[in-house]
Amino acid sequence: ATGATLRRGRRCYRITDILPMAWIFALKEKGIPLKNIKELPQAIRNNVDMIFNSKNRACIFGYGSSVSLLFNEQCGASEELKRFLSDNNPNNIYWMYNVSELARDLLRVAEGQTQNMEVAA
Repeated sequence: ATGATLRRGRRCYRITDILPMAWIFALKEKGIPLKNIKELPQAIRNNVDMIFNSKNRACIFGYGSSVSLLFNEQCGASEELKRFLSDNNPNNIYWMYNVSELARDLLRVAEGQTQNMEVAA
């Protein structure tokens, strides 16, 4: 199981397991409320292959209590955006996060670490 393996005294995780955690930390950093995203980390895990596929664009949208994960051309037509444009509620925040971009960033970091480990060995 991921996290169970130790290497040099440190836990090893798969990059696919890090993505949901990295996404949550990225949202917190941007000031996005996290109270309504309980199902999304599992949705990210369930779609991790599509998210990491460089040909796909994966976006997460939120407005009020509604949050969704959409791919490619669907990214321009989220229900959250439609609700935001038709709603006059100043208390709700509309937000979008490109999770496929975060996945590519994680891959670049992981590849750089792998190269550093090979040089050190």
